[in-house]
Amino acid sequence: MKPVVGLAFAHLNLRRNPFGELSAQERGQLAIVEISDITAFLNQPSTNHAPAVQIVGEKGYGKTTHLLALQNCYPRCTYTWMPEGEYVSVNTNGDPVFVDEAQRLSRKQQASLWRENKRLVLGTHDDFSVSLRFAGRPVLTIEARRHTSPAQVYEILNERIRMFRRSPEPVPEVSLTVAEQLCERYGSDIRAMLGCLYEHFQSMKDFEDVRKV
Repeated sequence: MKPVVGLAFAHLNLRRNPFGELSAQERGQLAIVEISDITAFLNQPSTNHAPAVQIVGEKGYGKTTHLLALQNCYPRCTYTWMPEGEYVSVNTNGDPVFVDEAQRLSRKQQASLWRENKRLVLGTHDDFSVSLRFAGRPVLTIEARRHTSPAQVYEILNERIRMFRRSPEPVPEVSLTVAEQLCERYGSDIRAMLGCLYEHFQSMKDFEDVRKV
């Protein structure tokens, strides 16, 4: 493969560094998580109280990835991201109602939202199961880190590389050994893995598979 002189990452047959920041649409397209158990729970026959799903995990563990994957299944949903230190009203016009960084909800917002008779999906650092159940909601709790096995990481990283392929020619591939190394080094912190590979791809001079980081 002959690189196109002057185009960044053309020597790797890529349009850009695949481990940089993504748009929400790109993140949705790359949301490789198993959500069938979540959709089955949300789609159960309606009762007096709509179900709530909370996806719990620390920063970088894949909470938002789960939410984006679920959004693709519910075109009538609404999504609110809660910024730190700033009041934002939750958009409850859709169904389900998605709230990312829900640990930043005020007590008053929580109480109001829990009473809404609409399906609820939370990405959160905190476990709200007690207060949600007290409000009468059936609750499903998902640990975001559950999908960070080396095989899953291998699939996530290489799908991300392929997304930015310039042409049908080959692109670099992250080996399963590297995925194992990254899981050993960073545990379930996918964001830290992406940061490591971002720096690696920034310095790659030749077309080669990624066998060591």
